[in-house]
Amino acid sequence: MDSLRGSLDSFDLGKIVDLVATSGKTGVLKVFAGRLMGRIYFRDGRIAYATTRVDDGSVTDLYKRSAPI
Repeated sequence: MDSLRGSLDSFDLGKIVDLVATSGKTGVLKVFAGRLMGRIYFRDGRIAYATTRVDDGSVTDLYKRSAPI
């Protein structure tokens, strides 16, 4: 996924999710709030997983786990 940086004061989170959905991207969106970080994982533009846990795997691991056999 291409890099996008900015404050949620400048970017509405819902619009960012819509942008990823319409572009059909696979990747992870990291959202920071002070010292906390959340991640939203996308696969082909759809939200596949969201977490605030530090020890969750990478988007590559998520893609491999969710790929059809």
